[in-house]
Amino acid sequence: MLDSRTWRVNAVSVAMAVALLLVGRSPSSLAENYPSSVGKVKEYAIPQTDSDPTGVVAGPDGAVWFTEQGKDRIGRITNDGTFTFFHIGMRHANPAFIAVGSDANLWFTEDPFNADGKIARMTLSGKITQFTPPSGAEPEVITPGPNGNLWFTDYGLNAVGRITPRGAIKEFPVPPGSQAVDLTEGPDGNLWFTEGTSAKIGVMNVSGKLLHEYPVPGYFPDPIGIVAGPDGNLWFTDPSANGTLIGRISLDGHLKQFPLPQFGFISQITVGVDGHLWFTDGGLDHIGRMSLRGNVQSFSLQYNAAPCCITLGPNGNLWFSEQFANAIGRITDKP
Repeated sequence: MLDSRTWRVNAVSVAMAVALLLVGRSPSSLAENYPSSVGKVKEYAIPQTDSDPTGVVAGPDGAVWFTEQGKDRIGRITNDGTFTFFHIGMRHANPAFIAVGSDANLWFTEDPFNADGKIARMTLSGKITQFTPPSGAEPEVITPGPNGNLWFTDYGLNAVGRITPRGAIKEFPVPPGSQAVDLTEGPDGNLWFTEGTSAKIGVMNVSGKLLHEYPVPGYFPDPIGIVAGPDGNLWFTDPSANGTLIGRISLDGHLKQFPLPQFGFISQITVGVDGHLWFTDGGLDHIGRMSLRGNVQSFSLQYNAAPCCITLGPNGNLWFSEQFANAIGRITDKP
């Protein structure tokens, strides 16, 4: 099974790089006829090298904010490509994923190597406050959830965590060996999360009670990113060993898979203003777009971009991080 953490740390494995050479970059045979203005890509190089941009989110100020694991900073980019940077103030903080809380502040996870992780809150002016989960925590993805709180996955403690706007943390264990990777609030008000190691989709209520676990079928499935779709279902990425898939699961657990025509390493997924699903493919250096019927179109990025995270921006376009290319990208989502 693929190690689910590699989609954040390395974005693409050696085996996937070999696959990239084998499969080429031909357009999807399932492509829909989109307007020519949709899918136009603009990539903004970060001025400093080796910044390793990872998490990305639309801020409440009309800009896009992102983490830089290689520089221990939080970055900000405007629609015209102007960068501003905020230093976290400690070495090897390894900021990973970022979200906007109900308090209109930025919240991000810190997962230092060989040290306990933290959750940090940052104002738009750059003031940072850190909060410490239980010892051994390795917080990963963080997202806004019900009741104004934020929720996060904890790889180190095999748990899903909750943090209030005041910084009170409580963690809820998931079954041994599950390893929650990504999570999102579902239309039912519960937390839905991917389990990379056990290859399941989990459901937890706001009290931390595990309600369901739904196995993902296939040969070594590896569910990673997950998002609530516009159709009332949950959608997730799955770079499984027998082919790359997008999965759909209903609130009652009915699951359907949509194979992608090219082998790659898809990771995070979001919904565009068009109601389609947009996802990153670090194996093929593509941004993918899929309709709710399963029709796919891919848009190529620069060589060795390794796109990781993607978000709907304040201007209605999609913004994404390019880990290997040291850049932040924008792709048009509307005619």
